[in-house]
Amino acid sequence: MALLTILLFLFSIKGYFCIRDVKVSVLPPIVRVGENITIGCSYTLDNETLINVTYLHNGKEYFIYTPKDKVPIYVTALLKVKKRIVKNDEILVLQGVNSDATGVIKCVVSAEPGIMTQSPSVLSDSTFVTVVEQPQEIPNIILDSLTFQVGKNVKAKCSSSGGAPLANLTWYVDGDEVEY
Repeated sequence: MALLTILLFLFSIKGYFCIRDVKVSVLPPIVRVGENITIGCSYTLDNETLINVTYLHNGKEYFIYTPKDKVPIYVTALLKVKKRIVKNDEILVLQGVNSDATGVIKCVVSAEPGIMTQSPSVLSDSTFVTVVEQPQEIPNIILDSLTFQVGKNVKAKCSSSGGAPLANLTWYVDGDEVEY
């Protein structure tokens, strides 16, 4: 009876044998090519030992923190950046990112089995980062005529080269947006 009471008490404690509150963040979530992003993965362990924290980019591993290893940090060259700074298991800074860094960032936290579990606990979270490459030139406007008459249609073409994602071009006449 005493063992049953102890077990019921342990199971009643919220999150007693699990990973919880896994949250990944990318700051800022939208950056220009060449700027830095800080990736954070916060989590709470309840009476468990951390196996590793794995960061994925578009489904592929690029950073694994394993506290039991002599060299606890392993970074792959999947993302092309100027420099990687590892603050700890929860913070990774990527300096000088390029447009390849656009995509889903996922953090997976794994912990050893607890007293009441048979298999490792695994919990994850993901978010999206966008790296913007500005167009190479200012937009180019081509008009079919250089003279205009009030109430008459005007044929014009606007184009922009380069950039990622592609530029969203909007027309304005006398300060009002034109629907086309």
